[in-house]
Amino acid sequence: MLKICGEEIERGTRMIITKHVIKGLGVDIDITAHVLAGVEDGPTLLLTSMLHGREWSPVLIIRELLKRLDIGTLKGNIIAIPVANALAFDPDTRRLMDNTDEPDANWPARGPNHLSGTISRVIEKEFMTHANYLIDYRASSRGRMMANTGYRANYEDMSATKASTGMALAYGFPVLRETSPFAGDGAGCGTMTPAWANSGIPAITPEIGGLSEDAPRDWIDANVAGLMGILKFLGMLDGNPSYCEKYLQVGDLWRISPMNGGYVELAMGSPSLLAGVQEGQLLARIISPRTFETIEELRSPGDGYIIHSRGNCMTHPGGCVFGIADAKTSVWMAINVPAPQAEAAVA
Repeated sequence: MLKICGEEIERGTRMIITKHVIKGLGVDIDITAHVLAGVEDGPTLLLTSMLHGREWSPVLIIRELLKRLDIGTLKGNIIAIPVANALAFDPDTRRLMDNTDEPDANWPARGPNHLSGTISRVIEKEFMTHANYLIDYRASSRGRMMANTGYRANYEDMSATKASTGMALAYGFPVLRETSPFAGDGAGCGTMTPAWANSGIPAITPEIGGLSEDAPRDWIDANVAGLMGILKFLGMLDGNPSYCEKYLQVGDLWRISPMNGGYVELAMGSPSLLAGVQEGQLLARIISPRTFETIEELRSPGDGYIIHSRGNCMTHPGGCVFGIADAKTSVWMAINVPAPQAEAAVA
């Protein structure tokens, strides 16, 4: 039997649990978790999304996964928190609007009275302590092209490194990014710092574009298939994951942002994932919304592959328009997956 936040969840059942975090000035701040207890023993997977309040599209992926899962076939447990940061979600902001020094819940302040740190600590204490694995979603605005999976390759425990790498491969997106936590001044940097830097739980971060404008069902299906692939990789569902024929292991990543605010007018149509670009190639123009003149050009700093891209839209100064993987430091690789599912090794 699984016991979370004082609630007992019997095998083969589902439950929605609400954990109170703290009282705000006008509202209570709570965290809602969906708990699925499988009929057989197995690991516990924690799914989180919306540490950033504007990144709401993974909610649809988690919803669809829970609809499709037959709990009678599940080995182990799933804890899913679709809205981790309700306080930022309500005003549709990335960060908490609480005037503290470090309001971003992705890099939670560890001080006792910072709301971002309080939210993260409740997730850590009440939910993460039950988990063996973590998937923490990041997403961009609606219609943005973005599809890569972050993993960690420097856990102290080599088996955790293998699990994190294997989960990233099993998600089935063709772009991989190795990331590492950073600790300093009592705060962490990286996805769900307690998992990556403290507890050592194998974790990945699918960074996905906003809900597809032209084929939303296909977009949801692809991400649910990725989650199913990870459940199979972890032995929580029968079967084998579907892998890509090859993956791009990202080395250096260029973040292409304008110095000026204005209208982003792409110079290359709507770029596809992994579209190649050359050094100096014109990527977009920034158009003044007042005079309609071109006030800035965005060009590629080198040969590379597009892994993030916004469409034609307004942007603030510094807003990320493109993410380009440096072709010199990024590597294409194929994988060799021993049957039936366990370790995925880079060939």
